[in-house]
Amino acid sequence: MIFEGVENEKVEHIYCILRKNVENEGAYSGLSHVMEHACLMPYYKEKPLKYFWGRGYTCLDHIILYFISSTESGLETIFEQIITGRIICEKNVIEAKEQVYNECLRMKEITDVRENLVRFISDNRITNFAMGKQETIVKIQQKHVQECLNSIIENHDLYAIRFRHKNEIQMKCRSILSEYCNEKTKKNIYTEQSKKEDEILLVECKDKQEKIEIYFRIPISENKEEYIAKLWFEYSLYLVCKEELNMSVSISDKFYTYTERYIVLRIYGLEHKKIKSILCVIRQHMMYKIKNFETSDCKKYLHRCLYSEKHIQDYINEFQNYILYGIPIISNQDICLMEYISKEREILENILFNTLKIVVFKNNCR
Repeated sequence: MIFEGVENEKVEHIYCILRKNVENEGAYSGLSHVMEHACLMPYYKEKPLKYFWGRGYTCLDHIILYFISSTESGLETIFEQIITGRIICEKNVIEAKEQVYNECLRMKEITDVRENLVRFISDNRITNFAMGKQETIVKIQQKHVQECLNSIIENHDLYAIRFRHKNEIQMKCRSILSEYCNEKTKKNIYTEQSKKEDEILLVECKDKQEKIEIYFRIPISENKEEYIAKLWFEYSLYLVCKEELNMSVSISDKFYTYTERYIVLRIYGLEHKKIKSILCVIRQHMMYKIKNFETSDCKKYLHRCLYSEKHIQDYINEFQNYILYGIPIISNQDICLMEYISKEREILENILFNTLKIVVFKNNCR
């Protein structure tokens, strides 16, 4: 997302996070998506001009707006139009609706696959989607978009970082987070987990490389110890698959919403008929590691992650994950004080043995 010329001292950046749950859009599905396009309208209109650049996207629970300008006044003008709501004029909304409507038409096939996948993974807990529906997009009016943006601003759900270079963004992220920490009440919430047979969804794809994605649902937690334990789980899962089982894998987090959080294990080159037997082996290896947890190994790995060079996007991701999901930012001191207790062991066992959603991407070109 971050522009490649981010280290250029001659350009200024504004990165905006707007918290907005599309589940609340009701009869106006696609409202957040239209608002995103309306806010980016100056970029669409002035695209030929080299001094201004903008980009954005809409997810299930937030909107991102990102602007770059070689002139300080350019960014000030854009941001002022957003926070005052003046950017949501009738003309911009009409053009934004047309763009979103055409995007829905153009990406219908891909969107249908993605939405079916999310419904499967979430057991239909997620029913509304950010793209929107053509039949509801046409009903959206300027007043609906204006009310939506006003609500975000009034509820203090707009966070903006303005910066020129890496050191500045790190400093500003910490400053905003320190203010936010004082306002936010920390809580630990554990979503009810299911314990039934793992489920498989077969998806046809055009990718040359077939893959299997395994979704481990993780509980909602803003507790540092539990988050460190989750990091250890991911690291151990990678080692089991890569080094002990000699598989080609990758691992990442996937947060659809505040309550829908997953660790995603991607396995490449594995025949999907073998996946359940492989999962049994993975669970056996992981259970052994959980029971024989060594904090020293975990600390070495986490220390290495902390001291690795961070890019602008890393700081943005940390900031964004804290704002949206309460994901704690881990310090060296947190790792040094880490101890493994029974509560974390129980959480990890639940992640491992709760129902897994398995998505098999099969190449339909064969």
